[in-house]
Amino acid sequence: EVVTKKSETDPISYDRELPLDRLPYAIRTDKYNPIGTAFLMDDGNFYTAAHVIDLTGKLLEDDFYIRDVEGKIYKIDKILSFATDRDFIVFTAKDFTPGKGAGLHASKDVSMNTQIFTVGNAQGEGIVIRDGMLTSRTPEDQNGKWKWLRFSAAASPGNSGGPLVDKNGDVLGIITMKNQTENLNYALPLDELKNIPENRGVVERPIYYSLPNIEGQRFFKQYSYEVTLPKSIEETRSEVWEGMKKCTAEHSGKLFDEYRFTGPKSILKTEKNSPILYSSFLPSFPLVLCLADNQKWGAYYPDDVKTYDLEDNGVVSYAEFLRLTMAYIEKPDSISEKELISNPKLCMDYILKASPMKRAVGTEVVNVTSFGEPVESSKFTDCMDRQWLVNLWNVPWADVAVLSYSLPLPDGVFIMFMMDDVSDIYNGWNYDIPYLTDFVVPGYVGTFEQWEEYLALPGDVYPRHGILKGCSFDMNKKNIEYSFGKQKGSLPVKLLSPSLPGDDYLCLNYMFTPDEKQGLGQMINGVTFLTNRGGDDFRTLQIATMMEPPSGASKSSVDNYKRFKTGAYPYNGVPFTSEQSTRCVCVYDVQQGSLKILNMSVVGDNKNDEVRRFADGVKKALRVK
Repeated sequence: EVVTKKSETDPISYDRELPLDRLPYAIRTDKYNPIGTAFLMDDGNFYTAAHVIDLTGKLLEDDFYIRDVEGKIYKIDKILSFATDRDFIVFTAKDFTPGKGAGLHASKDVSMNTQIFTVGNAQGEGIVIRDGMLTSRTPEDQNGKWKWLRFSAAASPGNSGGPLVDKNGDVLGIITMKNQTENLNYALPLDELKNIPENRGVVERPIYYSLPNIEGQRFFKQYSYEVTLPKSIEETRSEVWEGMKKCTAEHSGKLFDEYRFTGPKSILKTEKNSPILYSSFLPSFPLVLCLADNQKWGAYYPDDVKTYDLEDNGVVSYAEFLRLTMAYIEKPDSISEKELISNPKLCMDYILKASPMKRAVGTEVVNVTSFGEPVESSKFTDCMDRQWLVNLWNVPWADVAVLSYSLPLPDGVFIMFMMDDVSDIYNGWNYDIPYLTDFVVPGYVGTFEQWEEYLALPGDVYPRHGILKGCSFDMNKKNIEYSFGKQKGSLPVKLLSPSLPGDDYLCLNYMFTPDEKQGLGQMINGVTFLTNRGGDDFRTLQIATMMEPPSGASKSSVDNYKRFKTGAYPYNGVPFTSEQSTRCVCVYDVQQGSLKILNMSVVGDNKNDEVRRFADGVKKALRVK
């Protein structure tokens, strides 16, 4: 059988001790993981299926061995020949010396409707022999270069790479794959190995690439490569893996360039009048710009966002979206923003509290409480000049990895992460997630205290997002001083609420703007204050700039802008009641292509005089006529 070593260390923490005694004795005492079958031929070489050795992939435990019936372990040494499309590999084993007359012989008679036998380490539980019939020769799917042997004998996981033999025990072929719909399985005829040039390894791997935010499209690429052999298994795997990564990086990179904001298939080139390009954003959960099946760009968020309450008013909101897990951690009051940013283990522990990963041990299930410290950490800056914190964890018992990209925000951190096979993390998601960061539309929301803390972070702890460079916020006993882009001013504390400080929030509205280098940039076009939220004197104040929709924009957008510009009801400065609040909306500055707006409310119906006094005070503070 072909085996890999089990990891000797486990960095994972659980909610209780693992009940390993529930596992069968043979499994819990085995230091190796069985992954397939290999067999010795009379030429002194070993044969198995190429996918067992997984030349185009990567494992956490990347050393391969064979184990004989007596339990002796031999490290796989030299690779002599292989073809990934035909799914075979021929190799030698270090320190293995075949006995006289050892090894199976090739069958000279491959006749249909004759009895055959599968031999292999079925289900990883030892060598099993099962009989059936050789039923047909079936052309391979892509271009019919060769014909598979199809047979009716059972083949289970672990049989891969084992021999298909005739009644004399001679080898007809190498068992390669199981049919998922019927009990007719596949083997590569042994004669087909002769069609691969001597001292060559052939890689033919179709790549079907999907971009996370481009729905309904798969982009094909054929990876073709030849390796000069013989080489050690380490050299062979490294050469094939590096070539595979290069091919994937080039293929995905070309696709990314097409859909990024400077590309020919970007929203700027295909939908110049899209509402996304002139709308104002203030999402409660980060949005992602996606190209839907109807070939229209839109800003989307998950349908089913779940929440989990942490201690000290912290909250984790999380959902599955675009094949990723997305989580928004609103930090507990007892944790500083600096501590949250500097502690990726803590962030992932919070997420695992909200949505535990499960580990099955025998018949029992145990919750994972922590992945431990990341094995790799780095930083990535997207096209909007936002720095993402990148962390990688390995999960040895499942042979998977976890890759996360975290974006610190005033009230916490937004995280996108993927748990997947090691190969897909290191040669797939490591390209996809950084590409996706450009399309994330986060909300900039926080309490007054959180904003002061966030903007005070030193650059070496966390640099400001491009949209926040040069911004400031300061609240003293008398005034709130703010400067966010072109939104600047000073407001009396008592004007916003007589009981400040309370449950008080500042939110930023922003929109996309053309950027010569990156295609799209961002501009703050409004600030919103919410004071004593949930209290009897809850008030809101939005100070914003509305941009005129471009030519060709939707009729509803154009009509709405005209209503603001002409002061049509309810945008005429006259108080009105809506949703248990009294509101007042007015336009105070009309310029070419834009309007400046005040939008105010106080909690309670028919508080017209109070909202008028509020509006007059705001206009006076901002020197608005």
